[in-house]
Amino acid sequence: MTGKQVMMFSYGSGCAASMFVLRFTDQYKQISKVASFKDRLAKRVRVSAEEYDSVMSKREQNYGKSDFSPKVNSLLIIFRMQSQLLKTVLST
Repeated sequence: MTGKQVMMFSYGSGCAASMFVLRFTDQYKQISKVASFKDRLAKRVRVSAEEYDSVMSKREQNYGKSDFSPKVNSLLIIFRMQSQLLKTVLST
Protein backbone atom coordinates (compact mmCIF):
# COMPACT_ATOMS: atom_id res chain seq x y z
CA MET A 1 0.00 0.00 0.00
CA THR A 2 2.99 2.32 0.36
CA GLY A 3 2.63 5.28 -1.99
CA LYS A 4 -1.07 4.64 -2.66
CA GLN A 5 -4.01 6.93 -1.90
CA VAL A 6 -7.47 5.82 -0.78
CA MET A 7 -10.52 8.07 -0.63
CA MET A 8 -12.56 7.41 2.50
CA PHE A 9 -16.13 8.37 3.26
CA SER A 10 -17.59 8.13 6.74
CA TYR A 11 -21.25 8.64 7.48
CA GLY A 12 -21.40 7.19 10.99
CA SER A 13 -24.88 7.40 12.44
CA GLY A 14 -26.20 9.82 9.86
CA CYS A 15 -25.62 12.74 12.21
CA ALA A 16 -22.58 13.88 10.24
CA ALA A 17 -20.41 12.76 7.36
CA SER A 18 -16.88 13.37 6.14
CA MET A 19 -14.71 12.53 3.16
CA PHE A 20 -10.93 12.42 3.22
CA VAL A 21 -7.95 10.87 1.48
CA LEU A 22 -5.50 8.50 3.14
CA ARG A 23 -1.97 8.61 1.77
CA PHE A 24 0.02 5.54 2.75
CA THR A 25 3.64 5.82 3.78
CA ASP A 26 5.93 2.98 4.77
CA GLN A 27 4.80 3.51 8.38
CA TYR A 28 1.18 2.45 7.81
CA LYS A 29 1.73 -1.02 9.30
CA GLN A 30 2.97 0.53 12.56
CA ILE A 31 -0.16 2.68 12.83
CA SER A 32 -2.31 -0.42 12.35
CA LYS A 33 -0.52 -2.14 15.26
CA VAL A 34 -0.79 0.89 17.56
CA ALA A 35 -4.44 1.55 16.72
CA SER A 36 -5.58 -2.00 17.61
CA PHE A 37 -8.50 -1.75 15.17
CA LYS A 38 -9.77 -5.30 15.66
CA ASP A 39 -9.78 -5.00 19.46
CA ARG A 40 -11.50 -1.62 19.35
CA LEU A 41 -14.15 -2.81 16.92
CA ALA A 42 -14.84 -5.83 19.13
CA LYS A 43 -15.46 -3.49 22.09
CA ARG A 44 -18.14 -1.42 20.35
CA VAL A 45 -21.38 -0.97 22.27
CA ARG A 46 -24.70 -1.39 20.49
CA VAL A 47 -27.07 1.48 21.22
CA SER A 48 -30.75 1.43 20.34
CA ALA A 49 -32.14 4.08 18.03
CA GLU A 50 -34.20 5.43 20.92
CA GLU A 51 -31.16 5.78 23.19
CA TYR A 52 -29.18 7.45 20.41
CA ASP A 53 -32.03 9.89 19.72
CA SER A 54 -32.24 10.68 23.43
CA VAL A 55 -28.51 11.37 23.67
CA MET A 56 -28.56 13.55 20.56
CA SER A 57 -31.61 15.49 21.84
CA LYS A 58 -29.82 16.22 25.11
CA ARG A 59 -26.74 17.27 23.18
CA GLU A 60 -28.82 19.61 21.04
CA GLN A 61 -30.61 21.10 24.07
CA ASN A 62 -27.34 21.74 25.87
CA TYR A 63 -25.21 22.88 22.96
CA GLY A 64 -23.34 26.06 23.87
CA LYS A 65 -24.47 26.15 27.49
CA SER A 66 -21.49 26.87 29.72
CA ASP A 67 -22.98 25.13 32.75
CA PHE A 68 -23.46 21.82 30.92
CA SER A 69 -21.43 18.87 32.14
CA PRO A 70 -21.79 15.72 30.02
CA LYS A 71 -22.83 12.50 31.69
CA VAL A 72 -20.80 9.36 30.94
CA ASN A 73 -22.67 7.05 28.61
CA SER A 74 -21.82 4.57 25.91
CA LEU A 75 -21.55 7.21 23.17
CA LEU A 76 -19.24 9.37 25.25
CA ILE A 77 -17.00 6.37 25.88
CA ILE A 78 -16.79 5.76 22.12
CA PHE A 79 -15.91 9.42 21.47
CA ARG A 80 -13.17 9.23 24.12
CA MET A 81 -11.74 6.09 22.52
CA GLN A 82 -11.60 7.83 19.15
CA SER A 83 -9.89 10.82 20.71
CA GLN A 84 -7.31 8.60 22.42
CA LEU A 85 -6.62 6.81 19.13
CA LEU A 86 -6.04 10.12 17.39
CA LYS A 87 -3.59 11.22 20.11
CA THR A 88 -1.75 7.89 19.84
CA VAL A 89 -1.47 8.05 16.06
CA LEU A 90 -0.32 11.66 16.11
CA SER A 91 2.34 10.98 18.72
CA THR A 92 4.01 8.14 16.75
